[in-house]
Amino acid sequence: MKRIIFPILLLALAAACSEPQADKKQPTDTKTDSTHTTTAGASQPAVAADPYWNELACLLAGLPQPEGSSLAALASSPGAQQHSRYFEQGWPGQEAKFVQPLTQWAAQELPEAHKSTHTVYYPFSGADFMAIQSVYPHAEKYVLFGLEPEGDAIDIRKMDAARLAANLANVQKSLYAILSWSFFRTNDMTVDFRRAELNGTLPVLLAFMARTGHEVLQVRRIQLSPNGEVQPIPAGSDPEMSVAGKGLVTGNQIFFRKTGQKAVQQLQYFSVDVSDANIQKEQGFLPYLTGLNPAHTYVKAASYLMYKSYFHLIKDKTLEISQVYVQDDSGMPIRMLDTTHWDLQYYGAYSRPIALFSNYFQQDLWDIYNQKKQAKPLEFGTGYQFRKGTSNMMIARKKAATTR
Repeated sequence: MKRIIFPILLLALAAACSEPQADKKQPTDTKTDSTHTTTAGASQPAVAADPYWNELACLLAGLPQPEGSSLAALASSPGAQQHSRYFEQGWPGQEAKFVQPLTQWAAQELPEAHKSTHTVYYPFSGADFMAIQSVYPHAEKYVLFGLEPEGDAIDIRKMDAARLAANLANVQKSLYAILSWSFFRTNDMTVDFRRAELNGTLPVLLAFMARTGHEVLQVRRIQLSPNGEVQPIPAGSDPEMSVAGKGLVTGNQIFFRKTGQKAVQQLQYFSVDVSDANIQKEQGFLPYLTGLNPAHTYVKAASYLMYKSYFHLIKDKTLEISQVYVQDDSGMPIRMLDTTHWDLQYYGAYSRPIALFSNYFQQDLWDIYNQKKQAKPLEFGTGYQFRKGTSNMMIARKKAATTR
């Protein structure tokens, strides 16, 4: 990957992770912020901010540690220093190739995304915080799910330098696809995300949060009740990482904020199999999704799963709860977005899916792009067709009179 350095950007991120932590006593202590105001102006409960999570996020992102960090010694180890060089060389190219163009496109074509948005829903996302935060930077709550395990919320402070180096090498392996092609490969990630102590999607999410200028306040393990309520997993009874399709839906809840700002955002990631046979066993997940209505939905590199007959429950639920729906062609067939219910705008180019998904070619979408020529330009690559000039995006806005 070509090395491109943006000194101002790197300096800003370093400053964010080097911000002193007030009132820190022992490594396990937490500090509670006063009630925060969200970007929508509504108050939200205070969050007990544990400095450890921001220190860990900075380490995982290859950024300098905050002053007085409990991870300072580990961060100076050879493995951590090599990990920092990995990001120094790779991240600026990622910013220039994917993040900045996607942010600029959303600001112009989806202006409501750059204002306050209560809930943003990203199905089949894996750990792709980078994309959803680029499109919706001010959301109060991000909801992500995938087959990838969510990861254990562990304390690495007793980990030796050699074991840390092995863990960070595995994080780099997990990051390779997203930094190279802008999407995760689920089959690889399901294996990679279970290989080390820093496992699942959690370390990647934390790294991306730090790299995009956020301070991580707290990480909590959560599960869904049968009626879809989010519940903390009690200390001492923490189950193993959820295995999609096993009935209990577990995940991680991350509280964070833009460095220097007070408004707290949260991300909930769940490991869940949403095929029709399994989603009915995954107690609470469909009721949970119902509670997200109305949501802004973003779908990219989704393996064309919602084209399949045995994913109709998640497809129907996604359409039901979405007020605005943004996708590339891997999301759901264009015929599912009836123009009597949706206003549609197309972007980029459409020829045919990559070879792995060649069975999902849409003649009607090809006609829209190549005969009717209804698409606006797209000045970046994204999804499976990640090269500029080959990608497509679509924005669907639900019409006011629509009821589903």
